[in-house]
Amino acid sequence: MTGPDMHTQTAAVPTDGEAKLRTKRNRFWRYSTIAFVMSIFIGALNGWLLDQVKDGTLPMFALYILLGMMAAAFVWFTRDYFRRIDEFDLLDNLWANTIALYGTMIVFFGWFALHDVGVLRSPDPLWLVMITVGLLLLSYTARKLGWR
Repeated sequence: MTGPDMHTQTAAVPTDGEAKLRTKRNRFWRYSTIAFVMSIFIGALNGWLLDQVKDGTLPMFALYILLGMMAAAFVWFTRDYFRRIDEFDLLDNLWANTIALYGTMIVFFGWFALHDVGVLRSPDPLWLVMITVGLLLLSYTARKLGWR
């Protein structure tokens, strides 16, 4: 067979819906893996830099620069991530993040109230972050499994 169709289609571009979905999913997981590895590297670099600042080897502004770069990278990745997902994943993320935010607010204000009357120690930011991430993972998993 000869003609324009024979030369314009390439084997690298999937033509059926399932192959396109598989290619898109593989790209997404590769992108997420690269971002995860980069975040581990940046976290290790941040720890090393913090030690250098504590020892007096590096000035404090180096830590400020790294923190600014980390914040910019996080904002960029978040924007780029939400551009790559479809509207159903976006809805699942919105649902899970809303539950995590409300749950954390309930925990924080309850913890703070109990601290004010002397029952608990003051709210710990690390625990609040861990509670938020835990609620986020639980609610996102429940949403994906259809437990609404």
